[in-house]
Amino acid sequence: MEQQQNTAAIIIIGDEILSGRFEDQNSPFLIKQLASQGVSVKYCITIPDDREIIARIALEYSRRVDWVFTSGGIGPTPDDITMESLALAFKVPLINHPEIEERIRNMFGSRCTPEHLNMALVPKGTILLKTSRPHIPVLQFRNITIFPGVPEFLRAIFLLIKDRFQGVINPVVEINLAGDEGEITEYLEQTLLQFPDLKLGSYPCYLEDGVTVKIVMEHRDPEYLSNARTFLTEKVVDYVIKD
Repeated sequence: MEQQQNTAAIIIIGDEILSGRFEDQNSPFLIKQLASQGVSVKYCITIPDDREIIARIALEYSRRVDWVFTSGGIGPTPDDITMESLALAFKVPLINHPEIEERIRNMFGSRCTPEHLNMALVPKGTILLKTSRPHIPVLQFRNITIFPGVPEFLRAIFLLIKDRFQGVINPVVEINLAGDEGEITEYLEQTLLQFPDLKLGSYPCYLEDGVTVKIVMEHRDPEYLSNARTFLTEKVVDYVIKD
């Protein structure tokens, strides 16, 4: 039985990213990690700290893919509105999560403020995922995993739970060609006509002494992929860069 390929969407939340004050480090990390686990990232979007936008985007993409990953907006300051936005999107109340509150109190001790405790307010139905490092909270609401925006924290959390997100790693082959894309486009089109289910990408590299093109082909069936590679190689044999 053929295994289904799982899909994902990444939602980066924060005015600081859209303003250029901070560079987004989280989506490149998540994309690379998920791809290495065979998860197909279908969408990656950056949105502002706006309740209506966060709510609309979260609801829309949660319906389109298997897993959604949000980054940012879960701290104690006024611009941290991810939780209330998710509650708005799914029409559920914000509730105090006792276990999260306990962890917050333990973390901050005598320095704990009412603002810190606001981080225990989550959409009803949010669960804490169990990990090998229980002092690090990992929040899941329906099919949405909620990450902090701080890259170091996001990476640490994802690596704790990455085994939850496994897809299908399709075989991939590459062909390196010497020449311009315009010279080989007709052969790529012929290949896709012959192998319509093939995933094919063309990536040029402009060098001082000329242009090279890397052709990347992907398909779940190794035999189908091999036949497609043979077909294209025969068409572009004069352009192939020998190893």
